[in-house]
Amino acid sequence: MTAPPTVVVCAGCDGMTFRFDPCRCTHYGDRFLADGDRPSSGGQPAYRDCELCRGVGRIATPCHECRRSGRRRAELVLTVANLDTGAVASHRLTPGRLDPRRDRALGWVVDLPARVRDLAAAVGVAVTGPDPLPLVLPRAWSPDLPADRRHALEARALADQDRVPWRVLLGRCTEPEPVDPAARLVELCSLADLLLLEVTVSFARAGCALHRHDDDEVRLVARAGDLPTLLTALHLT
Repeated sequence: MTAPPTVVVCAGCDGMTFRFDPCRCTHYGDRFLADGDRPSSGGQPAYRDCELCRGVGRIATPCHECRRSGRRRAELVLTVANLDTGAVASHRLTPGRLDPRRDRALGWVVDLPARVRDLAAAVGVAVTGPDPLPLVLPRAWSPDLPADRRHALEARALADQDRVPWRVLLGRCTEPEPVDPAARLVELCSLADLLLLEVTVSFARAGCALHRHDDDEVRLVARAGDLPTLLTALHLT
């Protein structure tokens, strides 16, 4: 039996690398200045003297779903690496090899968190940070469909993940100590003063506190519940 293809035609542009979208004149008519804040229902007749569409009402725009290639990769790779031992384990998801399960709220899904836990156990690490979200299959997917139809729907779901087709998670043999956001903020403020950088504080709903260095800033990402502690550390309360 031939394996399902892992490169599929982009559904957004039917492989043409571009698509036809409504011209702006169908929203704003013949107004010289278009107020983007003013709501517009669209669907108006095309402006006959429009310089963009020449009165046709539609213009060709590059397809960003496939990055103007006309093709998308229907494949997702999960990798977990042990920073202490160098052990690495990966799992490749392709159409026909997803083993979906039924979820009461989402329908048929591929349990990516369970795959990550299995990989973490294989290399002996405790992966920190939020788990990947389950891969939700199209509503039309059913185990009773013919194989070709099932594989096509699975390929569509995988292609929607091609912005990050290879996801690497890092871990250590022992789970790291939790980060004190207030102490970490003071440390980063001192570092920013030395390097003449700005300090940016972002709040996330989930996930552990972490930081990263960009070209012109030091960033701290913390839980929303840490806000009172951070304000105290900055002497703002």
